[in-house]
Amino acid sequence: MPNLSQSKIVSPSSPFEVHANFDPARTIVIVGAGFSGTMVAAHLLRNGSDNLTHVVLIERATRFARGVAYGTTKPSHLLNVPVGRMSALPDDPDDFLKWAKGRDPSIGGHTFAPRALYGEYLNDLLDQAGKIASPHVRITRLCDEVVDIRPRRPGGRYIVTLKSGKSLASEQIVLALGNFAPADPPIGDMTFYESSRYVRHPWSAGALAAIKADEPLLIVGTGLTMIDIVLELRDRGHHAPIHAVSRRGLLPQPHRSPTRPPTYRFSEQDVEAWDKSALGLLRQVRRELKVAARTGDDWREVINSLRPVTQKLWRSLDHTEQRRFLRHIRPLWEVHRHRAPNESATIIQAMIDAGRLVIHRGRICSFAPKGEGVEIAIQPRGSNRLERIRAGHVVNATGPETDLSRVRDPLLASLRGRGLIRPDALGLGLDANDEGAVITAEGETHPAISVIGPLRRGQLWESTAVPELRVEAANLAKRLLARGSSLTCPEGQLGDLLHSQQLAMLS
Repeated sequence: MPNLSQSKIVSPSSPFEVHANFDPARTIVIVGAGFSGTMVAAHLLRNGSDNLTHVVLIERATRFARGVAYGTTKPSHLLNVPVGRMSALPDDPDDFLKWAKGRDPSIGGHTFAPRALYGEYLNDLLDQAGKIASPHVRITRLCDEVVDIRPRRPGGRYIVTLKSGKSLASEQIVLALGNFAPADPPIGDMTFYESSRYVRHPWSAGALAAIKADEPLLIVGTGLTMIDIVLELRDRGHHAPIHAVSRRGLLPQPHRSPTRPPTYRFSEQDVEAWDKSALGLLRQVRRELKVAARTGDDWREVINSLRPVTQKLWRSLDHTEQRRFLRHIRPLWEVHRHRAPNESATIIQAMIDAGRLVIHRGRICSFAPKGEGVEIAIQPRGSNRLERIRAGHVVNATGPETDLSRVRDPLLASLRGRGLIRPDALGLGLDANDEGAVITAEGETHPAISVIGPLRRGQLWESTAVPELRVEAANLAKRLLARGSSLTCPEGQLGDLLHSQQLAMLS
């Protein structure tokens, strides 16, 4: 039998190469090739064996295994977790460290490496998985955008339609869509958001290119994305004042120096007795911080130790308490849980001390074009007065939009229109069961369509970072392979599929 595991990258205009012994019942389409989609594909290649399996990895960007997080090429954009804790393989915790040291022997477990390097690592993992895959397993990497998924027949396969106009058949689909662009901050007059002075998505290609070195800037948001924007502009020689505003004006806390692995103070049994309310959990964490301080432990070790049990704690709260957490505690959690590399935090603090970066606590009331720039009215927190700032551009760094009714995505619109998905109760993403199978508009579990990554925050809360996602990806791949091994192509349908779909060939 020929080796069918070779990976191919196919452009939208290229023929979709297939082999005559691939059945659409064994075709798994993965939509999105960021961390989650890439690692699901890699695990399918690494673990698939006796059953013919065709993995189709579809990415609308021009590069695979990057996504928004690792698509940057800026050296100052660093991972916010040390190299020693960033392995993409849950069964090999030192994999990334070994790979990175092979590229640069000076890299250690405590290094905060450039995110671009991590993108190279993920791409290499996918390539290597293709090389060691069983001859029965094959992957096609397709540069295109999925715009529609529709059932071919009740209980049967799905037709995946691409922006290029082509389509393919699949039995199982994985939605690894990542994060969406930020929502426009709510103000009375929204017309400014059509202005060339407004940057809605700071990660889009050339988003910051129009910002001149000598023009003041306003960034909406004070989190990790704000830090990346400031560092990129600094590297480009920007020297005018930069203003950043958020409701609380909180900055991501720095990692401790030197970093060290978490001590895992808490087990799932430990947290069983904790109060099942947002306020109760906050009080419990504060008590643990006081205990840590008395024993000389850094507060970061307490937060790190919560990581293995965070999803359990989140799911112990009912929806009312989860909403309370999101409204009152989330900002504090985010800046202590998602910390900045020490190098980045030091630069940001120096810029604040020098007056080059000004942090505002408050809300934006209006944007008004003024000559070659824009005037922004900000109401400081706890005050009725307005503070006015002049800037050349405004950049939105408020974080990804999670309200799916406002996301401008044709695939999500199509899936919602067909009733195949529904938003979760908290407005954080898609509703899904414990294994990641989507819940339909009718409240039924849909085992053929799975979701992974940030769109599962409603069920898991912590579903955006590598230590959680690597486990999700490995488990999802196992479920897909297990389900595929039980699938058969019903007698009489195979000939029809051979004729009409040419075994999943793009038409």
